[in-house]
Amino acid sequence: MDKLRSAFNKKSTKTEKRKTDYLSLNKQIFGNKDQEKEQEDNSKKGSKKKQNKTKKKKRNNKNAVSNKDREVRTVFVGNVPIEVKPAQLRQHFTQFGEIESIRFRSFAQKEGKKKVRNQKDINKEVLDIQNAYIVFKTQEQARRALEMNSKKLFGKHIRVDNATRNNKDEKFTIFIGNIPFDTKEESVRLFFKECGKIEYVRLIREKFSRKGKGIGYVKFKKKKSVRFATGLNGEFFQGRKIRITKSNHQKSQQAINKKKKKRERQNERNKLKKERKYLDKRNEKRNKRKRSFNGSKKSSNNSFKKKRTNKKKNK
Repeated sequence: MDKLRSAFNKKSTKTEKRKTDYLSLNKQIFGNKDQEKEQEDNSKKGSKKKQNKTKKKKRNNKNAVSNKDREVRTVFVGNVPIEVKPAQLRQHFTQFGEIESIRFRSFAQKEGKKKVRNQKDINKEVLDIQNAYIVFKTQEQARRALEMNSKKLFGKHIRVDNATRNNKDEKFTIFIGNIPFDTKEESVRLFFKECGKIEYVRLIREKFSRKGKGIGYVKFKKKKSVRFATGLNGEFFQGRKIRITKSNHQKSQQAINKKKKKRERQNERNKLKKERKYLDKRNEKRNKRKRSFNGSKKSSNNSFKKKRTNKKKNK
């Protein structure tokens, strides 16, 4: 039995050695190939990631360029009645060129609703007008469409302007304030009709509810009409004394920015002063503690020494 066991163990050791030799040979022969495959796979994955990143960058650049090109070709149309549909508006603007798209915006939303998905979500009692954006095929067509500005369509004077709104001549515009919140563009136009020809009337409204804020701007075609309009300052308009001044939107913004910078500087200085005061108080407290501790320690030692010397003398 012992001989059989020893023979069996020898065979098992031989088979194990053969397996190890076989595995080592496989590693020597195919090991480099496996490593090369792994490297190739990793390189392919890295190249795919780089390609995807480059594609995304190209798409973003194309989208940015396309958006800029589209903004130049778009026209803003304001003071359009809510009942008007895109087909009706297209009939009046096709004379200037081919239209790619028309979309309506700036609806008065009902309370508790973030988006306007249907006409049921529109609050027509607050505001009965809407704004439109018309996209033409070329920039020249959009430029020609600006001729429709201040013309009467659908019973109202529409406002036509570039979507970028770079043309801001403040010499011909006035600022109006203390207006009732429910005023409309047509009533303001009638009030300033005798001053001269009006290019547009723009009333400032809230973003979602589209309720008026009691302020606005009126742009005239001539500079003389601005002088006549400022002479109406303090007169009654719908039961209120209207406030009329020359438009200085850019100057007011510059002044506001200066005030903000001054406030920021003052706040920084105040913070530094507070920090310095706090540090000074903390240092004073620490110094007082050190002095009191050192003084009490010295006094206690001296008193102990004096008592001890007095005892020796008495002895």
